[in-house]
Amino acid sequence: NMKGLTYWLRNKMYIALTNECNSLSPIALRGPSFIMPSESQFQPLDREPTPQEIFDAVNKAFDEGNIRVSSMNSDEVTFAGAGEPLLRLDTLVESSKLIKLTRHGLPLRLKTNGLVSGNNREQVINLLKEAEIDMISISLLVDNPTDYKKMMMPASGLGFADVCSFIVSCAENDFDVTCTAVEKPGIKIDSVRALAFSLGARNFVTSSYHP
Repeated sequence: NMKGLTYWLRNKMYIALTNECNSLSPIALRGPSFIMPSESQFQPLDREPTPQEIFDAVNKAFDEGNIRVSSMNSDEVTFAGAGEPLLRLDTLVESSKLIKLTRHGLPLRLKTNGLVSGNNREQVINLLKEAEIDMISISLLVDNPTDYKKMMMPASGLGFADVCSFIVSCAENDFDVTCTAVEKPGIKIDSVRALAFSLGARNFVTSSYHP
């Protein structure tokens, strides 16, 4: 079993694609003292997985009875990890397609910072549709560009407007969109929530901050 490929939170399977980030990492966003729960078996990847390795890990979890799919209620599998999954878009798409071919009832979820440039947005959305990703969870965090830049430290000319546009596009393309924020002191959670819903998110979820 490949080190760091899978981990478990609330009995749901998470798959890591990369340790690379184009912003502050998802773990760093939770605050300097945050650590992943030890029972999650989370650890950084020692190398980046292939689509086949991801597919095999999902099948193994099915075989061991750790993923259940029924007409009533299914365990989703989430692409997340220490880095930004969209930086490995090809692997994400290929592995999702492999999974959906054999496990078409399995909901797939992507956790992302949503930092996608305007030039690439349509192509990314189309690939995620092709991959049959069902749910997308996007870090909105704040309600304005200045605070976003300070908190997220995005790379390469990307910023708050790109995330907002990505949320709108995902919602318009019928993905089940959840926006997320961290309960860091000074963040106006109510106005982040209002913004999330105005951009088309179906859900809004906050996480604790660990100073």
